Amino acid sequence: MVNRRGGDHKRNTKQKRKRTRKRKVSQKGGFCAPCLMGPIFAGAGLGASGIMMSSRINKSIKKGKQSIKRQEKYEINENGRKYKREFKQNDKRVYDGKKMSKYDNLKEASNAYNSLIKKCKAKGFQKC
Repeated sequence: MVNRRGGDHKRNTKQKRKRTRKRKVSQKGGFCAPCLMGPIFAGAGLGASGIMMSSRINKSIKKGKQSIKRQEKYEINENGRKYKREFKQNDKRVYDGKKMSKYDNLKEASNAYNSLIKKCKAKGFQKC
């Protein structure tokens, strides 16, 4: 094709550069650390008794404010009896299975939740 100015159309001869994007690396074989933590803690502290644990975590940011909802349930089999313990955190409120405690900010509530579970694991969930 001929241009009005008298020259030919030039085709783009430069190669387009491909962007390198980071890809999510998934685990290939072996065991992951979070999967092994449950059995290690269960076997280390309680000996003959068995523990089943389930947990849910939901973190979100809405209109600049962070919210956290966490829940952990423990079932303990000890001498043929089943004991259940449940811990919840809903933003600034922490529920330990018996009473609900309210804290001033999210950081204090998270620290209290973590220390409560740590304390109960150390005592074997009997006196917490």
